[in-house]
Amino acid sequence: MGDDLKYAAPASQNDFEIAIICALPKEKAAVLLLLDDLWDGRGNRHRYARAPGDYNTYRHGRIGRFNVVIVLLDTMGKVPAAGAAVNIRRSYPNLSLALIIGICAGVPLAKGREVILGDVVISNVLIHRDFGRQYPNRFEAKAEVEDGYGRPNRNIRSLLKSLEEDNRPEVEEQAAEYLRHLQEKHDKDPKRESELGKYKYPGADKDKLFEDSYEHKHHDPTLNCGRCTQGSICEESREIECDELGVIGIEMEGAGVWDELPCIVIKGVCDYADSHKGKGWQYYAAATAASVAKAVLDEYPGSGRVSGDAHGPQEAMNPLVDSARHQEMQQMSEKDQQCLKHLRITDPRHDKTRIEQTKGGHYRVKFSLQGMPTSNNFVPRPSDITDIEKSLLPHHQKSQGRNVFVLHGLGGIGKTQLAVNFARQYKDAFSAIFWLDGTSEDSLKQSFASCAKRIPKDQIPENISSPKTGDEVDLNDIMEHVQEWLAEDDNVYWLLIFDNVDLDHTQGEIPGAYDIRKYLRSDHGAVLITSRLSKLAQLGESKLIKPTDLDLSKKIFEKWYGKELSEHLSLLRDPTLKLTLTRYFSDG
Repeated sequence: MGDDLKYAAPASQNDFEIAIICALPKEKAAVLLLLDDLWDGRGNRHRYARAPGDYNTYRHGRIGRFNVVIVLLDTMGKVPAAGAAVNIRRSYPNLSLALIIGICAGVPLAKGREVILGDVVISNVLIHRDFGRQYPNRFEAKAEVEDGYGRPNRNIRSLLKSLEEDNRPEVEEQAAEYLRHLQEKHDKDPKRESELGKYKYPGADKDKLFEDSYEHKHHDPTLNCGRCTQGSICEESREIECDELGVIGIEMEGAGVWDELPCIVIKGVCDYADSHKGKGWQYYAAATAASVAKAVLDEYPGSGRVSGDAHGPQEAMNPLVDSARHQEMQQMSEKDQQCLKHLRITDPRHDKTRIEQTKGGHYRVKFSLQGMPTSNNFVPRPSDITDIEKSLLPHHQKSQGRNVFVLHGLGGIGKTQLAVNFARQYKDAFSAIFWLDGTSEDSLKQSFASCAKRIPKDQIPENISSPKTGDEVDLNDIMEHVQEWLAEDDNVYWLLIFDNVDLDHTQGEIPGAYDIRKYLRSDHGAVLITSRLSKLAQLGESKLIKPTDLDLSKKIFEKWYGKELSEHLSLLRDPTLKLTLTRYFSDG
């Protein structure tokens, strides 16, 4: 079941690339049965430290080429999943993929496909049920289903495409082999003697949706790639969502993780979201999901940033070399031995490129004031700038993932000029800075199109850098390519500034309004938002920009209208009128 390579335990949290998230103990247990190595067995349970404030409990191991970290949620649902994902990202900064593995409800006979109990659903689109209307017998999505959550990144999309087409038979065959291994490993464990057969196939006669005479076409786990939705729905709504939106599965955790980490939802079907719900298929469904997940990881190329400490069998073939190495190690101090053990050999041909990419040099875009409403009369507001610095500057960032800062307050109070000043002051701290007009969704897409023209030609399709003006389909395509560029694993030091995001998309059908979360797809980078909407503060760190105090108002007044007019203003005897006029001219 394994390969001929021998793997050493990872040195630190930085050596883990895959996260596995489970909502139920039975789901986690199935995953643990398929580990090729367990890194935190007895006596080593706490060998990898968590980030401060991370209260997740982890298990660590290896599946194939990848070191994996496994977390069990404290309860089911998207909110616990989102919290867990945020903390995983903090403690394990080099994750390139999260797998949400477990059980779900399936939609039988979806789009002509037979989805039966024990099959596995892999989500390529996650429909957002929070945006739409639930009628007595149906759910009506408010927007296109692809607008629900961000698209998977290019690496994941390529993998899913191969699973849907040419690689599917091989993955199913490999998953069936892993499933049999899981079942045998469980049943051979003497400590589980009382649970023999817990993960075995329950039998077609236990599938209550179909008549006993109905012959299922398969017994081994079958892959079904398609759209999933979140939460619980009624049976009538299930059929309508299947027909109208192409839903094949209903699950609860994917929505919480989707926008926090690049992820794939892999769930085994244990019921049909109908009156026949029961627990009889849950263990088998958990086992099929874990088996398919392991087979999927066999196909996953990885990011190339993290590699296990693997040694081929030829390494120990020369006993003289091995003996000499042993004697040298014996003469070293324990500290030196540990240092030597953790050294990695690198290829000098790639070192320069790797260093440049780490600093963002490969993705550097020349700074431009294009789109920025600049003013030569800006008066610095040091305390406000400091707050933005602490959250967004690369060397200050609290999280290895995406960092968002929201400037909110009344219109005309100086939010935009604060953002402009921050961009100009720290233009060399970021590899790229893009200013986006957030006034409406159309203006935002036009801004993304302008950004595309500035991206290095070899990093974006040539036809994308010269869009056809006004072509809506073309704009969407351009925007997607820019988002993919931002999501590149090594492209982490950019700054996006969304200016004037003032329309509330939750207050009915407002022309031009949109959900800004659709455009926050990458799990890294820095984002600065200016808005009149205080509710956007929940997207990250935030600051309410208030009217300036009298001293700062005077400085702004003098900058704009000159010292002479300021002196005339000082002659006013009424202090209230003086303060009102000063603030009117400076903030308005």
